[in-house]
Amino acid sequence: MNIYKIIITQISACKQKILSHLGQFVWQNIHLITGTYHNSNQKSMLVAIRFATDVITFRNESKSVTLHQICFDMDDIITLPHTILEMCNHPDNPLFLYRHISNKPSLKNKILLKQNLISLLCSGEKVLNHANQTISICPDQFVILSACNCLMTEKLSSDHSYQSILFFFDNDSLSKFLLKYRMVFNEIKGKFHEQQSPIIVLDKDDFIKNYTLSLSLMINKDKLSIPIDMIELKFEELLLYILRTYPQRFLSFCSAVQKEKADFELKSVVEQHITSQVTVEDLAFLCNTSVSTFKRRFFKMFGSSPNQYFKKRKMEIASNLLLRNLDPSEIFYQVGYESHSSFSQTFKQVFGISPKKFQRENLKR
Repeated sequence: MNIYKIIITQISACKQKILSHLGQFVWQNIHLITGTYHNSNQKSMLVAIRFATDVITFRNESKSVTLHQICFDMDDIITLPHTILEMCNHPDNPLFLYRHISNKPSLKNKILLKQNLISLLCSGEKVLNHANQTISICPDQFVILSACNCLMTEKLSSDHSYQSILFFFDNDSLSKFLLKYRMVFNEIKGKFHEQQSPIIVLDKDDFIKNYTLSLSLMINKDKLSIPIDMIELKFEELLLYILRTYPQRFLSFCSAVQKEKADFELKSVVEQHITSQVTVEDLAFLCNTSVSTFKRRFFKMFGSSPNQYFKKRKMEIASNLLLRNLDPSEIFYQVGYESHSSFSQTFKQVFGISPKKFQRENLKR
């Protein structure tokens, strides 16, 4: 009976999705099923579950969607490592070690990777569909990839098993490592041209094979209660060895992570100050970069100068506020202008008419 309870629980947990997609009437009928587990026989429950998962459909823009799809298929994105942490009732950590074992193959699972990952494959084969490449990893290799969205396929070995050790780490953990070993890092960095690779596949040598075995022994002994200082030590050991053994590849990974982090910070600063009265110099300071570097990175990211982009975004926000029937004299300060006259002048440059006329013409429709 456990499988029925799981299905009923899943349906019940998806109440808001069912309401939004199918409506109140359907939910009232489905809601009756949640009590079936406790007060009906197996046959009537099977009928109810079949009704719930296979029969009910609705039409939305010529697309037929079943309740089963709403409750199950819409949640098929796997967020790592959060899904594992929740499953194991384990607290969030900047470093997390986990052994993944499966006897079932998987095809193109949608993975939302929230932290960087080192995957040490023990048996089977892993296929990764990344943004601009597809790679295959066998047990004689391991992969390091930055936080991203990817499709992940797991193929079983000849003995029908798949096993890997997953080492999750955040950007701060990587930064701490690079800071601690900055002399080594800077010495090696000067020998190579800068490249960027958010995913690298490396061969396992005897050291990595023994290192993987040591992690496996740690997991066998302590399960999920491995002391954090031990995990930090093993993390440093692995990264330092990779830095020394595969310097150019590791540098390209670090460069890609640092660029992604810097791009994210720039975007965050821009979005947080869209309606603020800030200058380009202020924004460059907040991004800890020079004005010329900020402008160059900004143009590459947004395809326009900061002033043009900010003007466009502010006018988009202003036009939306006008369509909500807000008085133009109350809007200018909300979009970062010091006076109504300067706001009106800019608005007319963009839309060709005054804010008041724009509002009057569009609200008539």
